[in-house]
Amino acid sequence: MRTREAGKVNSNLSYLGRKELGMYLLEGEKESMLISAGISFILGDILAQIKSFGIDENKIKSLLILHSHFDHVGTVPYFKRTYPAIDIYASQRAWDILTMPKAIETMNAFSPALKTLLPSDAGGIPIDDDIFPSGNSNYTQFEQSLEKMKDLEVDYYCADHYGYISGEEARDYTRQTIEATRRLRARIEEIYKKSKDIESSANILTEELFRRHPDYFISKEIIAGVFGQMVKHIAKTL
Repeated sequence: MRTREAGKVNSNLSYLGRKELGMYLLEGEKESMLISAGISFILGDILAQIKSFGIDENKIKSLLILHSHFDHVGTVPYFKRTYPAIDIYASQRAWDILTMPKAIETMNAFSPALKTLLPSDAGGIPIDDDIFPSGNSNYTQFEQSLEKMKDLEVDYYCADHYGYISGEEARDYTRQTIEATRRLRARIEEIYKKSKDIESSANILTEELFRRHPDYFISKEIIAGVFGQMVKHIAKTL
């Protein structure tokens, strides 16, 4: 089941933000951790939800960055200014590239005890009733990562975009994403073989995505750049 409204995911985890973009709060007995950080425009929603859900702000001691692209780190400055002692966690590569103008690095988090997977963009994006495999600059590595995650015992699949998935669909979602990823790779190869041009191939893929999902929250220009990275990588493998 797909849920896009803010609220409790399970007894320890809450989804905060909007349907198209959010972050998570993992609550322990003594401390809580924010996971992912969205874009700054959702900050008002986050703060209102923290208050209305009765969340103890004083317990928030850390923030985990799963993905260092712009739409996953936007509220970090606010939380660091407001809570100077908060610990910010990210991969070493993420720290290295957060200082760069174009910053993309993805990791994921899995809690066996909660049977909860937080893959950020290392997994498929659950838009509408579809799956968008945003493979970015290394599509092959993206596919390999999915293969590593497919056998995890998951009851809650918590995406950064378009909410979370629970129950039977969550348990099978990574396998469904693998199938969607294979279909998209085949489509990219088909288009590129005809055009032999990365930019025009990316534009065709972008138009196809927006025909299926006209309300997708990221602009066509940015999505064309994402597809461009995917096409460039796959073109090298042909």
